[in-house]
Amino acid sequence: MSQQTWNFHRLSKESNKCSCERLGLVDDTVETISISELKERANSLYKQGRFVEAEIVYLLAIRKLDQPKQVITSALDSSKELSNVNRNMLQVLYSNLSQTRLSLKKFEEAERDANKAIDLYRKGICSTKVLVKSLLRRASALVGMNHLDSALVTLEKVKRLEPDNVECDKIYTQIGKAMDLQNLATSKQNSRNNNILESPQSLLSAFSMNRQPNEYLPSVETTTKSSSVLIQELSCEENAQSE
Repeated sequence: MSQQTWNFHRLSKESNKCSCERLGLVDDTVETISISELKERANSLYKQGRFVEAEIVYLLAIRKLDQPKQVITSALDSSKELSNVNRNMLQVLYSNLSQTRLSLKKFEEAERDANKAIDLYRKGICSTKVLVKSLLRRASALVGMNHLDSALVTLEKVKRLEPDNVECDKIYTQIGKAMDLQNLATSKQNSRNNNILESPQSLLSAFSMNRQPNEYLPSVETTTKSSSVLIQELSCEENAQSE
C-alpha cells in the first residue's frame, strides 16, 4: 500500500476509537471511494450520533482531497491550488468536521476547523451559506472555551451577513447567560473581600461608639455591659490591688 493510500482499517487502529466493522468499510480504501461519498457517509454517521466515527471519515475525505493529484486544477497548472469545486468541498468538510468536534466537546479543534473553512472562503469563490455556518461554529467553540468577547465579535460578522439568523440569536442568549453568571460570581467574591476588609474597622467603630461588638462577631458571647463600664470596673480593681 502506498503512503498516499489511507486504509480505513489502518486509521481505525491508529485512532483506537472505532472499528472498521462499525464503519462498514472493511474492504474499502479511500482511493476507491469518491470524496462526495465519504462526505455522505460521514454526514450519515453524524446524524446517527456516531460522532467519533464521523470525525474519522471527515478526516479521511479531507486528506484525500489534499493529496497533490486531487488539487491540481489542470495538466498545465503547476501551482497545485484548489479548483473552485474542490475548494467548496473542502470548505464544507472542514465546517462539518468543526460541528462534529463541537459535539465531542473538542472546542479548540472545532475552532481551528471552522477557521480553515472561513479562510477557504476568503481565498476563492465559496458558499456564503457555509461561511455563516462556519462562523457560528467558531462562535460556539469560543463560548465552549469561555472566550466570550471573541465569540461576540464573530457573531457580529454573522449579523452583517444574516441579520435574522436564529442560531446566531441562540448563541447570543447563551453568551448573555454566561456573562450574567460571571458577573454574579465576581460580585459575590467582591462582597466577601469587602466584608473581610471592613470587619476590623466596624469592630473598632463599635467600641468607640459604646456599642456591643457581638453583632459583628456572632461567635463572641453577648455581654450586657458597655465598654466604658468594663473599663471603669477594671480601673477599680487595679486601685483596690494597689491599696
